Amino acid sequence: MLSVAPQPFSYESPRERYARVMAQDRAARQAVSHPSIAQVTELFDSMGGSTISYQQDVFPTPNAPAYDYRGRQLRFVESDLQREARMRYLQKRHAADHDLILKQAKEREDKAEADRRAAIDAQQEKVEKQRKRIEEARAKERELRLFYQQQQRQTQLSKQAKNSESGKATGSQGATKVPEPTLEDQIVAATRIQAFYRHFLRRKRSISALTSIRVSFDTIASNFVSPPSISPNSSSAIKELPFTTATVLIEDCEQSLLRLLSRLDAVEPLNDVSVSVVRKYLFRKIAAALDDLDDLKDWIVVHHRPDATSTASPSL
Repeated sequence: MLSVAPQPFSYESPRERYARVMAQDRAARQAVSHPSIAQVTELFDSMGGSTISYQQDVFPTPNAPAYDYRGRQLRFVESDLQREARMRYLQKRHAADHDLILKQAKEREDKAEADRRAAIDAQQEKVEKQRKRIEEARAKERELRLFYQQQQRQTQLSKQAKNSESGKATGSQGATKVPEPTLEDQIVAATRIQAFYRHFLRRKRSISALTSIRVSFDTIASNFVSPPSISPNSSSAIKELPFTTATVLIEDCEQSLLRLLSRLDAVEPLNDVSVSVVRKYLFRKIAAALDDLDDLKDWIVVHHRPDATSTASPSL
């Protein structure tokens, strides 16, 4: 006798079957569109090697079938070519991120090295300035010490000379021998003599230059003659001063005075009162003469009339 084991039977209504299929569809779509953080981490870990691994994919194949009983697609099925292209893109993205991280680290190292070198250079410059300051202070102190020693030696020599003179006056023979100057005293004396002689030569050159400028100014002032009458030249290319004779005289005098100013500016004052006073005096004289020339030119422009034949010019 054939015995059949009872099979479990569960009735599923069409409404329940439709609800189950829709739930599976939503789960598959959510798994494809929203991968978990663990899946993304596994993907980046798998991209660490040189080969592509398909075992730990972002989209693992679920156990649910790809199609339902009616032939409708329940989830996205990725082909091997699509998966390979996606993995290749992810590897390129990972390599670009890695290169960017290395580049930023290199820039930070370069900036730190540049800051360190700048700090070292600043410290060395500070030490060098301090060393120069100390050397200058020592040189000044040495010079002052030599000066005071020389003053004391001169005071002693003057006292000895007075004592010797008083001894001679009283008939005593207490003449003292003048000591020989040392090498440092000779160097200091020679340096001062050279400085004084150089200053004397510069002052002499400045005085001779000022004398020459004064003579030239007197010559220019005496040779300049204001034109008695001004005749306009209609064919002149200069619209501001269409006067042939007056224009030539004024321009020549003005250029000569400007050259004198250049020569006067080249003279060194040398912190000498007399040279400074003479320079200021000559500068005022030349500036006043230039102002007079400007006034004459302004008068020529203002009193020019196209119908006028001749006009008397003012005297400087």
